[in-house]
Amino acid sequence: MNFKELNALAEEQTGKSLFTGALNVSIIGLRSPRKDDQVSDRYQDKIIFTWQQNEDEDSRIILEFPATTYAGLKYYNNPINKSGTACLMSGFHKHLWEVGRHRNYKALRQVSDARVLRDNNRDDKNNPEPEIQTGKYYINLHRANYKGNNKTVESYSAGCQVLLAHSFVFLSLMKELERIVNETGWDKYSYFLLDL
Repeated sequence: MNFKELNALAEEQTGKSLFTGALNVSIIGLRSPRKDDQVSDRYQDKIIFTWQQNEDEDSRIILEFPATTYAGLKYYNNPINKSGTACLMSGFHKHLWEVGRHRNYKALRQVSDARVLRDNNRDDKNNPEPEIQTGKYYINLHRANYKGNNKTVESYSAGCQVLLAHSFVFLSLMKELERIVNETGWDKYSYFLLDL
């Protein structure tokens, strides 16, 4: 998808436009439908980072990564929270993240409340009547394994947004986001999680 198509989808689903202007970063998750609402344990979604290097729209960068916006099957079968496994709700999440740490490496970590669905039926089907909760649940954005080549989600997500990228590529992205923070003073990143 190009920026115009992404923006139209964001406006349709959230009522908000993607960000424009120099160094104003939009982070977009594109959630693919699951057959029969089943947890796939695969990286079948996408996470996109886009911004303009300057005021010229032709300077726009779009970085797209294979990703998952769902927890891995391991955590659907064995939730780490008594209320159930977290699934970030689709929509606009304002100022959700800032550059911080996930385990022992730089990533985007949750700093504001998020709306999640809790799945506590301990199987590979999304709960048709999940409990909705709002709060800080460590719904971070991070990478999977350091080589960026694993095929299944497994334990890499208990509800986080996880992308496939080599650790060098991911670290370079985090450093670029830190540079943007230093230049603009905008230290929080919002998230558009959209359904395909």
